[in-house]
Amino acid sequence: NISFGHNVFINRDCKFMDGGGITIGNNVGISMGVTFCSVAHPCNPLTLKIWEDIAEPIIIEDDVWIGANAIILGNVTIGKGSIVGAGSVVTHNVKPGVVVAGNPAVTIETVDEYM
Repeated sequence: NISFGHNVFINRDCKFMDGGGITIGNNVGISMGVTFCSVAHPCNPLTLKIWEDIAEPIIIEDDVWIGANAIILGNVTIGKGSIVGAGSVVTHNVKPGVVVAGNPAVTIETVDEYM
């Protein structure tokens, strides 16, 4: 359930929970300790059945850099040329060419402004 593009770097201690599928594009850098979690479970305490998984895909487009210990949740696309700050929790789609950081991750600036 995982597909990797060309020229992908994955540092140590990364975790891939791939039940919903994980697609990683070309020229992607993944720092140490990053977690990709494409599987979740219902959160309503009245109907919670821990064994019922919700599988949602993760898509990392080309030229993305993901900082150390970031967590990428399911149903998320990280747009081309974006940067995810270290320790961020990405719960929503990331537009192309932006820097996101925080928990939950929010857009800080464009990559052009950052560089």
